[in-house]
Amino acid sequence: NAIVVFTADHGDVLGDHGLFSKGLYAYEGNTRVPLLFKIPNYEPYTYEHLTQSIDIMPTLLGTVGAEYDFVQGSDLTKHFKNNTSANDYVISMIGYGQDKLRMIRVGHWKYWIKGQEEFLYDLSKDPNENHNLFNNPAYSNVLSDIRYKMITALIDSEDPKPRPIQM
Repeated sequence: NAIVVFTADHGDVLGDHGLFSKGLYAYEGNTRVPLLFKIPNYEPYTYEHLTQSIDIMPTLLGTVGAEYDFVQGSDLTKHFKNNTSANDYVISMIGYGQDKLRMIRVGHWKYWIKGQEEFLYDLSKDPNENHNLFNNPAYSNVLSDIRYKMITALIDSEDPKPRPIQM
């Protein structure tokens, strides 16, 4: 009858982009980590939607039917049974001071900023993140929209009830 959770706080790129171990970058190898739940009375399946580490606590509370208020993250159990998305976007914030990185992923779009460097990837066409679209004029509208959503998401990350965003 135990609930078991397996996860990690970061990935290791293991040679992707010529990098090893963890570091101050937001490639999928570093930000995409395992999140496995073993919950009694739930059939095993793969949940394909975006999740965040802050979803763990409300999900555990949801599995036992506990009431809570003003908690960041989503109770994934509400979405497991009908396979719906709990998050319109996910964010990652790494580092502090001059050495910091901020990332947002909305669907297949990933945008991140590290110092003065900015990156934009279309993971549906470039899953290995080899082609930074940030300086490509054809993506200026997408970039403008994602930058706005990132700023909104970072502001909302301080609020337990963030506003939904759509792409």
